[in-house]
Amino acid sequence: MKMTQIIKPKHNSMNGLKEMEVGVWKYKNVKILYQPSEKYPDMVYIEKGPAKMKSIIDRRYINLDKAIIAVDVQGAENLIRGGKREAIRELEELGLSSSMSPEEVAENPQVDLLG
Repeated sequence: MKMTQIIKPKHNSMNGLKEMEVGVWKYKNVKILYQPSEKYPDMVYIEKGPAKMKSIIDRRYINLDKAIIAVDVQGAENLIRGGKREAIRELEELGLSSSMSPEEVAENPQVDLLG
């Protein structure tokens, strides 16, 4: 497969893909480089990205499609992780914590069990 064939959008998430120059793409602030090998002629390499994407930086993928999927998955995991922190913060604002027993929760005046 030629390099020009690997940049055809295969799924909707590739819409944010920008080709910076030949063999260099930017997707969601992540820089992806074309780095072929004999065994994998369509191999790409994630060179740079934001700190929240550090687990996929310096990794190679067999094609551009797989690299984009990895960026999307990492972004989703970051959102999930952030949502957990926000939920814990909101519970603490209500006077609840994960260390409280069910009896302590029931005694809390801010908790309306009949809702």
